[in-house]
Amino acid sequence: MLRLANILKLQIDYSQKDDVENLLPAELEFMRNEIYARHGYSFKDREDRMQFDSIDWYIPMGIDIRDKLTDIEVQNIDLVYTYEEYYNESYDDYGRKDASGDLD
Repeated sequence: MLRLANILKLQIDYSQKDDVENLLPAELEFMRNEIYARHGYSFKDREDRMQFDSIDWYIPMGIDIRDKLTDIEVQNIDLVYTYEEYYNESYDDYGRKDASGDLD
């Protein structure tokens, strides 16, 4: 599973493609959702909600937390989404090419 240091980096530093390009879809989803969870996002998806319910700092407070996100978090969420979309579109090549289509 993801190391805590990788997840916390998404909140305090701009991530680079090297931070996410070879992660599995479940890891990308967790990274993205962890940012939302730290701001109290109340997940509609039961599996997502259960994943964070067991964490002591998670307190669901609502579904509109966009105004609580920092610029760094917004950019990092966008980066994760880019790789999630790339994975869905390029499953066979995922991990062999970066999102721009260049070979690693």
